[in-house]
Amino acid sequence: LNLSFTRDQQITTNAGLVICNLSPKQREPEIKIMEYVWKKLRVRIIGKIKPPGTLEGGDFFPAGPDLCFIGTGLRTNYHAVQQLLKEDLFGTRRVANVRDLFDRDQQRMHLDTVFNIAGEKCCVILDVICGYRSETRRLVTEYTKSENGYFVSRRDVEFTQYLKEEIGR
Repeated sequence: LNLSFTRDQQITTNAGLVICNLSPKQREPEIKIMEYVWKKLRVRIIGKIKPPGTLEGGDFFPAGPDLCFIGTGLRTNYHAVQQLLKEDLFGTRRVANVRDLFDRDQQRMHLDTVFNIAGEKCCVILDVICGYRSETRRLVTEYTKSENGYFVSRRDVEFTQYLKEEIGR
């Protein structure tokens, strides 16, 4: 029934196409169908998220060659982020993990339901998640790539503060 949401079954990073592992088990056939489609189109698949990792495409945003955003919360978990980091599947120097620790509402289950990138220095964000005082705020942990893999370069930065700092770069 959810196959119409074709953004969920895979993400396209700077490194290539990664097949997701959807959280609801009833959506498992969608992964197989889209994997089949990509193979028929001769699109190279560079990785596949394995349990206990769960990843859905609505939680991922590429933001150029240096940075990407990945949300964790109801549908995408930390295990998936760790797999992507360990296997170097993001293809960016920095990864901003936007963590939904306080809200966890089905209406705002994906990063793309509260945030979108409109341009190089412009984004749209749901007002109720903004600010350190917001009960539905998101916190960012940033990972930066080094010769030994990714390391935590920033931790628990409120999402809008993180965005303001990025736009100011």
